[in-house]
Amino acid sequence: MILKNVILHNYTAFEGTQEINLTPTENSEQNIILIGAMNGSGKTSLLEAVKLCLYGERGSGLLSPRESETSFINKKFNYNARERHEKKMFIELTFDDVQIPNSHEITIRRGWFFDSISGKYETSSMTIYKDEKELELVARDQWQDFINEKIPPGVSDFFFFDGEKIQQLADDSTDRESLKESIRNLLGLKIIGNLESDLSTHIDNIRRETDKVTDS
Repeated sequence: MILKNVILHNYTAFEGTQEINLTPTENSEQNIILIGAMNGSGKTSLLEAVKLCLYGERGSGLLSPRESETSFINKKFNYNARERHEKKMFIELTFDDVQIPNSHEITIRRGWFFDSISGKYETSSMTIYKDEKELELVARDQWQDFINEKIPPGVSDFFFFDGEKIQQLADDSTDRESLKESIRNLLGLKIIGNLESDLSTHIDNIRRETDKVTDS
């Protein structure tokens, strides 16, 4: 799975629609993309936008404990867009080579909508596209679970992180159990555990229905 494109629309310092192409050149020796800018120009906002699009306000871990989702989103809406009474802010991520089970292109768009008069946040939406068509493989109410399965929140910090804080990430031991569970999900090991649990439940149900049954 490769993140190949990011589109930001009226998100923080990114006024209007701004597209960032993360596809490397065809030269195999030029496979790293660096994003550099002055302080306050939006580098951290770009990184946070990826997490926000993937997991939403609460799931991204970007909100402070006492901050409401409404307050958080209102602060992210571009000031000039609000002054022009625009109504929409969105983040769009496009991933290539997503195995479900064959290789596909997946696009995730999360949008927020604002009152044109007051500029206050009103509602939000999320859409997932597979090869430019709305995802039908998974029911809409399970789209977030689909994202969490492909990129578990507990391991996302090891893929999307601030290089200046990498030492802090390596030393952090506050959430090891969550990290352990996320790695199990990423490797597909949770399926084995679920199967074991389901089989045990099924055996217990059979034993309740009949007095004579062997372990085999």
